[in-house]
Amino acid sequence: RWVVVDLKPVSALSNPVSLKQIKAEPSLKDIALIKNSRLSVMPVSKKEFDKILKMSKG
Repeated sequence: RWVVVDLKPVSALSNPVSLKQIKAEPSLKDIALIKNSRLSVMPVSKKEFDKILKMSKG
């Protein structure tokens, strides 16, 4: 069974965070984006999400 979730952004990131930056960040070494080959939809923990937001602010 498939589940669909509609999402919309609250605000844009100040600066995009590249995959290269995410791979270089030790605290994100276990993020699904790096571990899985499918880039469509994946879980992100609150800690990972907060770190990416912080990275986007420079």
